[in-house]
Amino acid sequence: MSSITKLLSAIAVIAAVTQTPAAFAATQLTGCAAKRDALTTQIQQAPDNSAHKARLEKALDEVNAHCTDTSLDKQRNRKIIKAQVNVNEAERALHQAESEHRSEEKIGKLRTKYESAKAELAEAEAALKH
Repeated sequence: MSSITKLLSAIAVIAAVTQTPAAFAATQLTGCAAKRDALTTQIQQAPDNSAHKARLEKALDEVNAHCTDTSLDKQRNRKIIKAQVNVNEAERALHQAESEHRSEEKIGKLRTKYESAKAELAEAEAALKH
């Protein structure tokens, strides 16, 4: 084993051993629990008696009252479907502009729109996994 591999292995072991249980547990939260945890952390960090803190507390109340992992998954799936529709529409518009030999400027704008739609789809899919 090379010295670099040994060093990287040692660093990985140290990182794993020194990670606190609370930090490890926080990385494992998903769905509504993750939303609650994120809001609670933001509330703790917000200045007392601030409008921002009040909005965060209201958001936490809404999550506690209405958030279920099933509803969150449905919402995320709807977002993925909408993003996929946007990708399909942008791709169709780009291909149509290319086949009609539109200006490079127009094709460039449509290509940018298509790439943006694909990025939004990737974000929506990543959110479903978390």
